[in-house]
Amino acid sequence: MRRLERLHAIVDFLRARSTAVTVSELAARFDVSERTLFRDLRVLREGDVPLESDPGPMGGVRLGRSYHLPPIGIAIDEAIALWIAVQLAEASTQPRLASTLDKVVGSVPEPRRRAFRAVIERIVIGPEAPANIPDPGPPDPTIYRLCERALVDARVLQLDYADRKGTRTRRVVEPHGLLLLPPVWYLLTHDRDREATRTFRLDRIEAVQALAESFDPIDPRRLFPCDAE
Repeated sequence: MRRLERLHAIVDFLRARSTAVTVSELAARFDVSERTLFRDLRVLREGDVPLESDPGPMGGVRLGRSYHLPPIGIAIDEAIALWIAVQLAEASTQPRLASTLDKVVGSVPEPRRRAFRAVIERIVIGPEAPANIPDPGPPDPTIYRLCERALVDARVLQLDYADRKGTRTRRVVEPHGLLLLPPVWYLLTHDRDREATRTFRLDRIEAVQALAESFDPIDPRRLFPCDAE
């Protein structure tokens, strides 16, 4: 059973029961590990499914009485991936994808819709990366999410970064946007150490920490193109 099918099935299973079910029972029911089941429950909660938990070794999980949505909607990262695919295809072969995306995003609850809009307003999509750039592979998901959260919240970041020569530095930056030059992801910033705009490849960021300080965000398109490291 694929994950999305399992998520639907978990909600249907809980909806059919009036009492709480332990995680071990759910894991056995769907033939997955408890660790996988905990991840599934976290995804459901992030998808606005109202799950209630009873504490203690004999506690369990139940579907909240306020549940009235479909089993699960599209997640924020899935919506963003779909939006990027639409932007890349819209001008060429698939112009009707935009209306499909509007229908999909319009069907999710308002809090997630606002979060989705807040992220895509900070994403700039440019031309394809030069052919001589080695395939960087996908950015670290944890680092990507921390950068994404910081740019939406306008929080200053501290980066541990290795540049193209392998030189490692620690930088304090204002993250104003994300830049995609397919297939390479960059963080668009104002570098406080250099007092200049800089782009940092996400796959070269080795560690990131959100600081308490905030900043006034600007349109990330004003920073593109800017110096890359």
